[in-house]
Amino acid sequence: MPFILRRLVFYLVAAWVALTINFFIPRLIPGNAVQSVMAKFPNLQPSAYKALEALLGVGHPGSLWSQYVSYLNEIFHFNFGTDVSQYPAPVSSLLAQTLPWTITLVAWRRSSPS
Repeated sequence: MPFILRRLVFYLVAAWVALTINFFIPRLIPGNAVQSVMAKFPNLQPSAYKALEALLGVGHPGSLWSQYVSYLNEIFHFNFGTDVSQYPAPVSSLLAQTLPWTITLVAWRRSSPS
């Protein structure tokens, strides 16, 4: 039992570290997701900038800590936001499409002889 508990704690800490890195990397690079979307659609009106900020969750008021807590809350409720590369597809729907294939490939790889 201690092995399983240690393994569970390790995976929880690893998931927390990955989520924290995922939160901070976009905030450290220049630009933001709205600028990326606006570059793909040059015909958008400038008034669309604020609407895209609200949709993509960029430019939240408040401290970095409150943004981090809000981010973790959204993750725990399986609200992963909107994918910028396949805009306006929600990330959760993309995960729902691709996760079964990933699990199948991992299961197939584990069951095949080495």
